[in-house]
Amino acid sequence: MSDYQFIDNLKKAFGYDHKKAAKQLGVSYSTYKRYYSSGEAPQPVKNLASIIARGYLPTTGPWADFYIDSDGILVTPYGSLSAGDAAFHHRKKWAANYYQHEYKKLKEKQESDQSIQDIQDKLLELVVYIQGKTG
Repeated sequence: MSDYQFIDNLKKAFGYDHKKAAKQLGVSYSTYKRYYSSGEAPQPVKNLASIIARGYLPTTGPWADFYIDSDGILVTPYGSLSAGDAAFHHRKKWAANYYQHEYKKLKEKQESDQSIQDIQDKLLELVVYIQGKTG
């Protein structure tokens, strides 16, 4: 019986570079082609193919749905993340918090400026009313 997950792992890890796959798995090229065509291989070979296909991430727990693709991008159920994104995540998080705080300060200032504007409008109406009465 063919193990389709094993074949998918081989395709994900090595594409169609069968010589590289045979070398990485530590088997001869003809043995690798037999594994690939039949979908059957010893369990350690299947485990190694799974590990390589996932980018050497654990297969259980919170990492179960994550893998690292051939370009070195961490693929998650929620999107992709490059090494640079991961390295600067703390900086992005800090910037988001900082600018959110600045936005709140500006919003409060604008609301206080609006109340000053309302007072100025009322004073102007009062001056116009007084001018109208005194003529």
